[in-house]
This record gives sequence, C-alpha cells and structure tokens, in this order.
Amino acid sequence: YVSRARAQEFGLKGLLGARVAGSELGDAKRRLHEVEEQRLQLREKYLQAGHEFEDAFCRSEQQGEARSKALRAEVDKLECRCEKYGQRFKTVQGDIAEVQPKLHSQTAALHSKEEEIDRLRDALQQEQRLTSHRESQFLQCQWQQFQDRAEEETQLRQLIALPVHQELLEEQ
Repeated sequence: YVSRARAQEFGLKGLLGARVAGSELGDAKRRLHEVEEQRLQLREKYLQAGHEFEDAFCRSEQQGEARSKALRAEVDKLECRCEKYGQRFKTVQGDIAEVQPKLHSQTAALHSKEEEIDRLRDALQQEQRLTSHRESQFLQCQWQQFQDRAEEETQLRQLIALPVHQELLEEQ
C-alpha cells in the first residue's frame, strides 16, 4: 500500500506539477505574446520615428541646399558689384592722378594771378590817391586863379575907365 500511495502521491505531485507547469507555460506564452506585441509596436514606433527623422533630415537638407544656393547667388551678385565698384574706383583714381598735376599747375597759376591782382589793386589805390591829390591841387590852383582874377576885376572896377581918365587929364 505504501508504495502505491507513494506512487499516487508522486503521480498527484506530477499531475499538480504538470498543471502548474502548464499554467506557468500558458502564462509565459501569454507574456511572450504580450512582449512580442509590445516589441512589434515599439518597432513600428521606431520605424515611424526613423521615417519622420529621414523626412525631416531630407527637408532640412533641401532647405539648406536652397539657402546655400540663395546665399551663393547673393555672394555672386555682391562679388560682381564689388568688382564693378573696384573698376570704378581704379578709373576714378586714374582720373584723379591725371588731373592732379593740372590742378597743381592751375592752383599755382591762380595764386600767381591773385598776387598780380593784389599788386594791381595796390597800384590802383596808389594811383587813385595820387590822382585825387593832383585833382585837389589842380582845383586849389584853379580856385586861387579864380580868386586872383576876381580880385583883379575888383581892382579894375575900382579904376577909372581910360576915356574918363583922359578926360580928367585934359581937364587938368
């Protein structure tokens, strides 16, 4: 009996162990299935994020290329302007270098003319003073002559007329 009881106990334990093992196996399968689903969901999320990242990266790269092209065009335009203004600058520098000697000679001639004008102005003022002095002397001389004639005439008026004088002499 004991061996039979042991065999039954062993069988029951095995059966219980099998049931527990089956239950644990079912739980493990269920958890494996859940984990597999989570893994698939995560894989989908990672793939979606990867696609979104690639799309964003492509858009960013395209925008960067477009911006780079726009900046290159702007740089080319500014370089062209710079070259054009550089040429103008060189031309103007050449013109200045060409005109500068003429300017110096004309400035020297202008200073010479200004000195001549100052000299002639001084001479004119001197001549005007001299002329004014001579005119004054001339007018004084004429005035003196006028006064002398006026005095002579006054003296002559005071004299007796020649026919009257002859009459007076004959009467005496």
